[in-house]
Amino acid sequence: MKRPLTVLAASVIAFALSGCDIGEEPLSRSESADISAKEEYLCEKVVGCREKPRGESVEFEMPEFHGVKFKLDEDGLNVLEIADGMEKGLYWGMPVIDVYLSDLNGDGKREICSTVAMGSGIVDERIYAYDYANGKLYELQDRFGSNYRLQLQNGVLSYVQTPNILDGEALSAPLTLDKMTQTDKSQI
Repeated sequence: MKRPLTVLAASVIAFALSGCDIGEEPLSRSESADISAKEEYLCEKVVGCREKPRGESVEFEMPEFHGVKFKLDEDGLNVLEIADGMEKGLYWGMPVIDVYLSDLNGDGKREICSTVAMGSGIVDERIYAYDYANGKLYELQDRFGSNYRLQLQNGVLSYVQTPNILDGEALSAPLTLDKMTQTDKSQI
């Protein structure tokens, strides 16, 4: 009975701290330069847990996708595409904690990336990356094993992996699609 309470306590603590800029761990110079050189556009933070006014949506555009707008809705639960006056859901969370734009696959078109909370009872944090150019959703998650959140490190979008056990160490590395699993959007 002691282990489930430890996991629950760690999950609650991680959820309470999630998405809020706690601090950045620096990358090595070569690691940072290698990632940055591959990106045509700079990584950009659209919104985080502290910046979004409660009850207001946040709209954003990417010049690589002409005529399309994107939006984090008023409730902070859905990331949407707005095209031809119609809204279409790309992915959702409980809530969507932050939104970043970064070219993760080197095609010159940025992906929409977020830390999202998911679950009922025990909540975990995971990362979604939506490759709008190819209509694919990628996920980095390990329910009950680790929580994942995004953060900028020296201008490079990175993930922080925090184990759900109190004695585990947090790990951090640049985010790339090859570290993620393609997910069927109908399953989220």
